Amino acid sequence: AKYGPGLPGDNFVTQGQRMNYIITFENVDSATAAAQIVTIHDTLDKEVFDLSPFEFMTSGFDSIDVDLLTSEQKFTDIYDLRPGQPNLLRLEGSIDTAVGVVTWIFTTLDTTTLQLTEDVFEGFLPPNINGSEGQGFVSYSLHLKTDLGQGAFIRNDAEIIFDDNDPIVTNTWENIYDIVAPMSHILPLSSPPQDTTFQIEWEGRDDLSGIRSYIIYASTDNGPYERIFGATGDTTVLIEGEAGKLYTFISIA
Repeated sequence: AKYGPGLPGDNFVTQGQRMNYIITFENVDSATAAAQIVTIHDTLDKEVFDLSPFEFMTSGFDSIDVDLLTSEQKFTDIYDLRPGQPNLLRLEGSIDTAVGVVTWIFTTLDTTTLQLTEDVFEGFLPPNINGSEGQGFVSYSLHLKTDLGQGAFIRNDAEIIFDDNDPIVTNTWENIYDIVAPMSHILPLSSPPQDTTFQIEWEGRDDLSGIRSYIIYASTDNGPYERIFGATGDTTVLIEGEAGKLYTFISIA
């Protein structure tokens, strides 16, 4: 599976937003052996992504997280899995900015030879029988290019290879680039005020992402505007005023 930034279903990104991705993998419970090597390739669209500030972030498997934050284009680390497992794990990461390919390689090493373990049952990633021991992930962060146009699509997927098996292609995560701010305004009064109580209404428009909420400001007798409602999805409210006062309102979507 592959996940992008934002909340589920919230697939719009804005100018200057940093993109954080996580790629998860699993050695399924029906597997006949532990995975000794897991290789991940992620080919980034160079027309969309700015690869110069690329950062490798946390990786891990089972309950082990490798806290890694580096902007280096290549790294190699070795981790001792003992006593939980009788091996070492080498984690390598690299990005080829010329072609836009990011690669991670998890390799299970024999503690004596420091070579790939020969025991097929001693790979670092066993079948995921209990729900977590066969799962892993990698993550990274990068920026979008600054010259993307309104409505540009940002798509990303990856390949995961277990040992010598065929690649598994993740689902494609898609975002849409939205750089045009929403608009809103206060509507004319629909009916004359009744005594000192009156109803104000507002409306807004955003052609791509849609409007999440409104903030309403009010001014009394041309004084400073103060926020009276924040982050509301409503489009109308009753106002209790004072006789002889002048009220003006502003809405921000």
